[in-house]
Amino acid sequence: MTTGVLLMGYGSPDSPEGIERYLCNIKAGHARPGSAARPTPEETERLRKRYAAIGGTSPFNGITAQQASALQGSLQSRGADVTVHIGMLHWEPTIASAAENLSRDEVNGILALPMTPFYSQTSIGGYRSALAATAAAGGKPAVHFAGQWHLDPAFVGVWADAIGAKMKSIGATTDDTHILFTAHSLPASILEHGDAYPTQFRELCEAIAASMGLQRWSLAFQSASGKGWLGPSVGERAADLAAERGTRIIIAPIGFVTENLETLYDIDIECVSALRQRGADIHRVGTPNASASFINALASIVIEGLESAQDNGV
Repeated sequence: MTTGVLLMGYGSPDSPEGIERYLCNIKAGHARPGSAARPTPEETERLRKRYAAIGGTSPFNGITAQQASALQGSLQSRGADVTVHIGMLHWEPTIASAAENLSRDEVNGILALPMTPFYSQTSIGGYRSALAATAAAGGKPAVHFAGQWHLDPAFVGVWADAIGAKMKSIGATTDDTHILFTAHSLPASILEHGDAYPTQFRELCEAIAASMGLQRWSLAFQSASGKGWLGPSVGERAADLAAERGTRIIIAPIGFVTENLETLYDIDIECVSALRQRGADIHRVGTPNASASFINALASIVIEGLESAQDNGV
């Protein structure tokens, strides 16, 4: 029988009209019992302006669909009998509806793959909770989560190749260029519980740097939602680097595998464009999206997950 592969992402509104509902979904997912789950008009308008600045909507949903289609083709070309579906945490198709559709397709099991390289109870924990809440997670069919893949050699290579290509395109060298790795910030309170997120972020930075022989690199967090979040921020770190005479900066958002509001606005507009206006020599590496190298890496990760599930009788 066919096995279902469920790619799980955060989701993004597919039109300006959907922005308020999108914010409602996010707030409902984080709300405490009895608290309001509706955004204020000011919150909605602020987000609407951010989306307007990148063209009205994010390409996230469309790229994720391309990734799913390409991944299914890659897996089937390797002889795997799979069907790949998408489930979003805060948009449609939801994780619950995707799992229910796979159940109706009578797959013999579901391999769940969160499309984020780092584990955090705040992020992947949300995907797990959403999937566990569905009837499909009760054993019809069985669900197996793919293992952590932030240090998968092929995935490390995807980013090393992308950074190397960007350096070549602008005539950069390891001597005159500082690579600034970024990932989405999370509340600093996760450190109190030994959350793996910041450690895995640093491990991927170190793996990429080692594979490329980088000497000048650092990491920063982006897109924080307020005070008390992990830092330093990408804006602060990039500004400090730009103040160093003769330093070229390349930002590599390795915490993301798909272009989205956080890369196109938070990095490209708030950081890169702003610093260029002040004379900084700063650039940004694009995310993997549906590139052949990334899809091949994902396919290997999925096959490893399927083999692990089979070994565990799932």
